[in-house]
Amino acid sequence: MARPLKIDKYYRYKEVPERGGKISFGWEAVADIVLSQKLVLSYPSKSSKVTDLDIGWSHREGVSATSFDDYVLFFKALTGNSPSDFDGRWSDVEDQLEGERRLYNKSYREDEGKFLLNLSKLLSGKTERFSQYSRVFKAVDGAEYFGMIKSDKG
Repeated sequence: MARPLKIDKYYRYKEVPERGGKISFGWEAVADIVLSQKLVLSYPSKSSKVTDLDIGWSHREGVSATSFDDYVLFFKALTGNSPSDFDGRWSDVEDQLEGERRLYNKSYREDEGKFLLNLSKLLSGKTERFSQYSRVFKAVDGAEYFGMIKSDKG
């Protein structure tokens, strides 16, 4: 196994109640998280397809770690679906998803639907990593990844 990445930032999912019963949600930077759990690591991509828009931010962000469970909570809040339900609903109609995201999201970003599909596949275990918006997103068993337990994978 490759040497673990040095984590620069830790995040957790956070909800904030607002007036009228609305809830704002997003990521909150924290001092640390439990590294022995399942995690999603995010780090700068080395792809040649990285855009100037993303490269600066991505490198400043460095390597971040968030609990897998927090990513699932964020995904459900953002889409209204579990990752596997979302993937089942949209994987065959990505163009339609892109159109709906463009129409209903005031801060739409190009390929947002593709990002959500990639994230749904990561969170439902259909893939272990993907790269988009100059970031790599990778699901890892934290205990194994950071050498807290021995892997059966060799």
